[in-house]
Amino acid sequence: MIHQVGVCAITRSPDEEIYVVALPEGRDAGRWLAQRVINALRARLPLQKIAAEVVVLVGMQGESGCFGSSPEAEAFVRRLIPDLDSYRWQTRELDW
Repeated sequence: MIHQVGVCAITRSPDEEIYVVALPEGRDAGRWLAQRVINALRARLPLQKIAAEVVVLVGMQGESGCFGSSPEAEAFVRRLIPDLDSYRWQTRELDW
């Protein structure tokens, strides 16, 4: 099923990006759904970026959950949540 989500890329270091996917508020989300979203996004990335870290937020501020492909990426994005509105977000359609 196709879902519209917000996606942005956050630079962690000069050679590393973390992709943040914002699901609409009100979704029941857990690690299982987050892993499906991570896989759906990675399927759309260029091959050289397929190993990039991905963090899934439920709601733009992660009020209902923040789930990362690694604990480090999740902690990094949690610290940036107050500033996420200033990043360039794109609407993408993902199939999960």
